Amino acid sequence: MKKIRLTYCILSLALICLVFTRCNDALTTNPYVEISDSDVYGNVSQLNKVLTSAYKQLLFNTQGTDRVYAGLPGLQMYVDLGGSDIICHTNMGGDQLTAYQYSNSKTQADGLASHIWKMCYNVINLTNIIISNIDDAAGNETDKSNIKGQALAIRGLMYFHLIQNYQQTYVIAKNKRGVILRTSSTDDVDNTGFSTVEETYAQIVSDLTTAKSLLADYNPTDKWLINSDICSGILSRVYLVMQNWDGAYTEAKTVYDNHNILMTREEYRSGFDDMISGDYEEVVWAMKYTDDNNLGGGTQFNFWYNQDESYGEGFSDGPIYSFIAFFADSKFEELFNGQKMPTRRKVQNGLSININTMVLMVVA
Repeated sequence: MKKIRLTYCILSLALICLVFTRCNDALTTNPYVEISDSDVYGNVSQLNKVLTSAYKQLLFNTQGTDRVYAGLPGLQMYVDLGGSDIICHTNMGGDQLTAYQYSNSKTQADGLASHIWKMCYNVINLTNIIISNIDDAAGNETDKSNIKGQALAIRGLMYFHLIQNYQQTYVIAKNKRGVILRTSSTDDVDNTGFSTVEETYAQIVSDLTTAKSLLADYNPTDKWLINSDICSGILSRVYLVMQNWDGAYTEAKTVYDNHNILMTREEYRSGFDDMISGDYEEVVWAMKYTDDNNLGGGTQFNFWYNQDESYGEGFSDGPIYSFIAFFADSKFEELFNGQKMPTRRKVQNGLSININTMVLMVVA
């Protein structure tokens, strides 16, 4: 019996050694969920996932920066709220105070300027991976055009925001220093210099016009995906800044012709809750918050004084009221004394941005 047990132990030990020896390669390989760069760059399906990541950064910007700059809505509010008609209160504190308070002059050399810079270039770097590799990737040619077109449009939009934030306007600063133009994923990041404002705008127009052409037949069912109409809407804004009035009119009219049925009174006052499911003709670009992507109270929208006064002003009185930070200036309100003011839109965690005739809305 002892001999049998000894033999069994020796066999067991030998088996264990054999298993560890044969598994040595498996234990030292990369995680099974890790995908090599070559697999991503050479496959349309994988590059489409990179595009989804670029969209996430564009619309949410969840890379650790303050909620003031939570993606494109944050950038739009940053521009629109920096005026004397809006008061930023100190109730909540945070970056919105320094970002949105009115100032006679602003500089991007200090404060929170790095947040915008990092966000835009994070998105640009993702789109460059797509643009540099999509043509040679394995996959359907139509899918390639659609993915490349969206990537170009996003890159053009990001450069448009960069140049508006880091230099004076086009007509007085054509020859001044613009931003760093990265147009390929293989660009030498450390040795790429600044382009002029004129060169930057030329790249923006090129990206958007090429994107518009590539997306001419692209009709996505999801409103948050960029199509040719959205490219025209962004282009119309770019041309306005460049004082290309004919170009601005043409691009704006292109969007208007396809989206000239306005919301009904009931739709307008409903809080936009059904604007996507109801397929409102007026809506060109929209993204819906869901349980999976909702940022909750950590958004710019919760700073508005937009709750019923019965909630009170305490931090525990209402669900959102305690976040109040943005108010319309009383002097601004006095301009409308004696006039019938329009009924306030009820927007919960939502944003409406007019881009000429284009509307971007982010709703809960």
